[in-house]
Amino acid sequence: MIDEIQVRLQESLSTSALQQGMLYPRHVRRAADKVARDFFCLYATSTTDLIANQTSYEFPIRPFRFDRLRVDQGNGVITPIAGISPDAADSKFPNWTGQPPVLQGVPQFYVDAGSDTLALVPTPNYSVQDGIYTDGYFGVDQWWDMEDDCPLNEAYDEIIIVGALIRRCSEMMGTDPIYAVKKKDAQDPHNEDGYPALSRRHYRERIGRSEATRNAIPSRGKRLGAWSGWTVWGA
Repeated sequence: MIDEIQVRLQESLSTSALQQGMLYPRHVRRAADKVARDFFCLYATSTTDLIANQTSYEFPIRPFRFDRLRVDQGNGVITPIAGISPDAADSKFPNWTGQPPVLQGVPQFYVDAGSDTLALVPTPNYSVQDGIYTDGYFGVDQWWDMEDDCPLNEAYDEIIIVGALIRRCSEMMGTDPIYAVKKKDAQDPHNEDGYPALSRRHYRERIGRSEATRNAIPSRGKRLGAWSGWTVWGA
């Protein structure tokens, strides 16, 4: 993608452009993130280890529409568990916060206090690698290793390229006026290859024409910001 943008901006053979292009990976990630959020096109799962006698866990990196949390019961059977408030947990499971944990077994609920952490109740009395699964619509962030393929479907490559090109032009237009011209062209609503036209087409394909897709996008959800050993997989 970066090579393609450099070709379109006629800077691929320029040493100075390569030196100035340190923000290119960020531009591409941000462009992909906007696409993922605008079109809800990255429904994925984030996993982390379930650890015996550990009650509290950090939420995964930024699912902007959180759908459900699942837990391995210790025998390979993975089931969804419901969220409850801290007050409900106090009422249903007295002393659940005790240290060491006084209530142990297969987790039945997760306690959501509206922060970056969750608690499992009962506290697991067993360990499973990648035993906690968080499902939802994800944005794109540092977890995308730029050496790997784009996590979004290849159908979105062009709009990501144009979005990153616009960010590159914003970065460079203060030093070279040609970037301002190219940015204006890429943002021109009458340009069939520009960002507005691409966005309209993708919206119609992804959301506007499909009742099933509209119903599948959850209205609830929140942005979660932690990262501690979680991995993301499954587009």
